[in-house]
Amino acid sequence: SGIDVLRSLQLLVLDEADRLLHMGFEQQLTKIFSMIPKQRRTGLFSATMSSSLSELVRVGMRNPCRVVVTVKGKEGQALTTPVELSHYYMNVPARQRLNQLLHLLLTLKEKKAGKVIVFFLTCW
Repeated sequence: SGIDVLRSLQLLVLDEADRLLHMGFEQQLTKIFSMIPKQRRTGLFSATMSSSLSELVRVGMRNPCRVVVTVKGKEGQALTTPVELSHYYMNVPARQRLNQLLHLLLTLKEKKAGKVIVFFLTCW
C-alpha cells in the first residue's frame, strides 16, 4: 500500500522547497515528514532560505547541513553565480515544448556549448 511505501522511504528530495511553501503546501509537507521514517536522507533545494523553509528544516530534518555555493569573481569577491554561467529562458506553448527542446539541444551540441540544465514548469 501507499503507507508501506512511505515507511520504507530512504531518500526524499524536494527541489524549489521555498516555492512549495509559498504556494501553501506547508501543512502537506509537514504531514509527509510525519509519515516517513526519521532515519532518511533529505535534500531540500532552494535558491533562497526563507524563515518558513528554516522552520520546515527544523521540523522535518535531523542534523541538517546547509550548503551555500559561492565562487570568486574577477575582483576576488564572493559570487553565488559563476561569471561564466549564462541564463536564458523561453516561453513555449506546451504542445511545442518537445520540438523546441530538441532544436535547442541540437543547436547547443553544434556550438559545443558544454553543460546544460533545462527546467520545465510543472505547476499550472
